Amino acid sequence: MGIDFAVARWALHSAVAELHDTNLTAREPFAGKNPTAETLARHIFERLRDLGLPIINRVELTEAPGCVAVAEPSCDLVMQNTPVN
Repeated sequence: MGIDFAVARWALHSAVAELHDTNLTAREPFAGKNPTAETLARHIFERLRDLGLPIINRVELTEAPGCVAVAEPSCDLVMQNTPVN
């Protein structure tokens, strides 16, 4: 199954734009929680699915060089640490 890049770009922009320049701890679903990279990756993953991209099966969010938060449908959030050369 394929996807139009314009649709994917619109969905990603929409999912991220609603978080831009906001106090994440003051808005749902982050209210009262620590908005970690893992939580953000899961939120973006779910928003992309909600926006009509069921083909998306993984979101990786880089927190720092070699440190990536991953959200997938088949597992809980995990943090991957990769050595930086």
